[in-house]
Amino acid sequence: MSVDQKRVIALALESLMAERDRVDAEIAELQTQLRTGKSPAQAAARRILKRRKAKVRAQGKTKKVKAAAGQRGRRNRKTAAAMRLLWEKAHKAGFTNLRDYKASLNAQ
Repeated sequence: MSVDQKRVIALALESLMAERDRVDAEIAELQTQLRTGKSPAQAAARRILKRRKAKVRAQGKTKKVKAAAGQRGRRNRKTAAAMRLLWEKAHKAGFTNLRDYKASLNAQ
């Protein structure tokens, strides 16, 4: 065998081995698709989206808790204002406790 023939055979072997690696990678990808129903790229994108959604959900929960606390504060202020108004009316009517004032309202 001459040097040129050896060189040609070596190059052919390298080319075939590289092609075999590509085919093996494609086979692995297709097997993954069969098992999961999605390509590896889709699976990776899905994982990234799940992480983002979880992060947004976690941030949203803290915002909801803060919003709920604000609503409780607003509700407490409204209740306090209503009670002040009720006491004011009771005192103007000459009552010292709300039970008697409410009873007088129901009696009317």
